Amino acid sequence: MKIKFFRPFFVLGMGFMFLASLFVEIPGMEVAIAVFTALALISYLPYLSRVPLTVVIILNVTAVIFYIIGGSLADVIEGLLMNTAVLMIFIFVPLLAIPITSPRYLKDITGLLKSSFNNTKQSYNALKLGTFSIGSVLNVGTLPILYYLTDTDQFKDHKVMRMAALNRGFALAFAWSPYFISIAVILSYFEVQWLAIAAFGLTMSVISLIGEWFLFNDKKYREMPESPPVYYSRRRIAELGVIMLLMTGLIIILDMFSGFAIVNIIPIVAIVLFIVWSVAIGGVEKVVKGLKSYTQERIPNMGNELLVFISAGVFGTSLLVIGFDTFLINMLEAAGVNHVLLLIPIFAVLIIGLSFFSVHPIITITVAALSVLSMDMDVSEHYYMAIVLLLNWAVTVNLSPFTGINLLMSSLANKSIFTMPKHNALYGLCLWFAGYAIIAFLYFV
Repeated sequence: MKIKFFRPFFVLGMGFMFLASLFVEIPGMEVAIAVFTALALISYLPYLSRVPLTVVIILNVTAVIFYIIGGSLADVIEGLLMNTAVLMIFIFVPLLAIPITSPRYLKDITGLLKSSFNNTKQSYNALKLGTFSIGSVLNVGTLPILYYLTDTDQFKDHKVMRMAALNRGFALAFAWSPYFISIAVILSYFEVQWLAIAAFGLTMSVISLIGEWFLFNDKKYREMPESPPVYYSRRRIAELGVIMLLMTGLIIILDMFSGFAIVNIIPIVAIVLFIVWSVAIGGVEKVVKGLKSYTQERIPNMGNELLVFISAGVFGTSLLVIGFDTFLINMLEAAGVNHVLLLIPIFAVLIIGLSFFSVHPIITITVAALSVLSMDMDVSEHYYMAIVLLLNWAVTVNLSPFTGINLLMSSLANKSIFTMPKHNALYGLCLWFAGYAIIAFLYFV
């Protein structure tokens, strides 16, 4: 087997240098991190599929033009570093997939899921809840795992139902999970507490989960046969849940009492927990096998998302260099739009609408966040803007055919990339208006 060296080397080099810089101040470290980030971007280009490659090239070429017009080398370095802290979550949290998907838990997770598939309604909701809960920690790796776990004869006529459950359950985590890059982006720009954001995101999740349980359309999907009960260890499932809760609790405590930002705490805790947890349940051979998969499969396959995140930082900074944030603010002021509740639908159209043209939410949300920070807006209103940007991101995952999640789901199910957007149109709109109603209620109360 050919060893994949350059992509893992540049990504992990960038990652470990960034984490080291949090503890030790080394002259020239920022420049070194920026160089490794640029090398990582270049090393992935030959391996991208056509759509992500086109998006990345357009973003970076446009950014270079903007930097030439009004920027400097320092601005380029700042652009390469813009989303580095956020990328650490994306790079290091997947290490937790090694102990979570070990034989100790995987068999019991499979048994729990199969025992929940008694009819179409229960199967849909169990799969959605499973994706929401496991995916909130395991991130995008949850989708292929749960898809293949349910790739049985019982589900052979229910591809769209499985896609919908996985897509909708996973999208809910974007609005609250501290292990998601969406939360990291928002926390890196706005001075808001994660707990306050999580309260809104979890409320939206509960509304979606309970609402779909009662409003589930039995005629929308064909009825499926009952699944015979499968044994699974409740103790192991409880053990897994307790570990996840303890990890989240530790992150919250460190966020409150340490000098580190939560976006920096999460990857550090993930690395430490991975080491301790893997040694406790596995053994050297299983850990080595997991790390081999992580460096030779997981990191090389994260090119689409990784390059979009890097390019978003580069492009977002270049927009600031040419004064786009000032232009956007002047446009809004000229239109007489300065109230937070009026800005919310405008940013929704901007973020969700542009996602249909392959513009990733991280780009539009970066620009929106920087524009909000430049506005003459009360700091207390930043909370409402923060949670609505997350709401827009979650809805975008449901509606846009060009998000990484939708591309992955379409590939797994061998369906058109437009299958989920059409299927989720009404659901996505209902979710957004429910979120807007909650925000308006909070604003006036």
